[in-house]
Amino acid sequence: MATPAYQYGALSTALETYVAQSGDAHYQELFQPKTGYLKCEGRSKSWVVTRAQPKDRQAFLAIMDAVREGLQGQRASEIPNALDLIQRVNRVYCEALFGRGEIPVKDGVIGFNSRCKDVTKVLSNFFPTLVIFPDPVTDIPVIFPDSESAYQAHKSLSLEAPERLVPSAPASPSPLHLDSPAHPATPRRAASSHSAPTTPERSVPPRVDSEAIRHPRRSMPVRTLFSSENDQTRDTPLRALVPPSLLREQSSEVDAESDGTERKEAQLTTEQFSKGSSPLRAKKLGGQSPLMKAGKKPALTNEMAVKKYELMDRIIAAKLRDNEFLVDRLKGTKGVLLVEDTGRDSFWGGDPKDRTLRQQKRPITRNSQNVLGTILMDHRE
Repeated sequence: MATPAYQYGALSTALETYVAQSGDAHYQELFQPKTGYLKCEGRSKSWVVTRAQPKDRQAFLAIMDAVREGLQGQRASEIPNALDLIQRVNRVYCEALFGRGEIPVKDGVIGFNSRCKDVTKVLSNFFPTLVIFPDPVTDIPVIFPDSESAYQAHKSLSLEAPERLVPSAPASPSPLHLDSPAHPATPRRAASSHSAPTTPERSVPPRVDSEAIRHPRRSMPVRTLFSSENDQTRDTPLRALVPPSLLREQSSEVDAESDGTERKEAQLTTEQFSKGSSPLRAKKLGGQSPLMKAGKKPALTNEMAVKKYELMDRIIAAKLRDNEFLVDRLKGTKGVLLVEDTGRDSFWGGDPKDRTLRQQKRPITRNSQNVLGTILMDHRE
């Protein structure tokens, strides 16, 4: 079976042709009649920029859905000015869905989730907005279909992986400077002297250098970051760095110490979360992480609460960087309490009708509530 064309440079070629013809190096005029529409066509996922206009809004949304699907799982370093492209795709997609309306406010509170019928749903982690975020195994920035998928990938492959069993990420020829003076790896807010123990460095991914994403080193090969043209291992998915005792390699071997039945357990990979996924599927996959498979869901500790908060904080920062439409709507909610509407008290959300809910203070603990709403309000300020 042929490798889909979008994996190895076809998108870059289409974009470079577009820039040469239009002079629009940052894609500000992309998806307009005078410059053309980026399309991802056919089963081969071939890319093209065409001036053929969609017949109606539904046809345009179908084009955007195909483009978004084709971008999922791609390495940002292999796309010319990837950040500009993702920002443009997200804005055009959101405006096609919602127009330019603002998030409605009722009684000084905004309850949001994926079931909202209006633009409010853009606040939800389940809303499909593309996010550039580091791969939890290699730290190479890849494009996730939504912030929930990025969170579940890191929670499953890094955050919940037993620290003593997770080696440091291998050195890679990534063209992106993931730790730069402009994007320090330290949290935005200084931790209180009474905060939970400091999060291990490997548990929280580094910030992505936005300028490096905009202008990747053109000396890097477009085809692949790791291999030569004849390397047969370049299609091998990344494996979760967990011991065989927790997750076995797919095989037909029979465990001699078992009851004689074959065991085939697929290891989790970053690609399962970043390509062709959905928030619900990502959350289901998150239940297959090593700790979850080893037994029942462990009780949330203060230390893990801090780790989850810091991870989500960085993902939301990346989501806002990549979606200017969301930033504009978030600014319009200034002074309003944001609550992820889970219908009950929970770590990430709560009931918008609960007047005791407030923006959470630091340090975050296992008893904190509405942490996602708090993160959004922090970034809004």
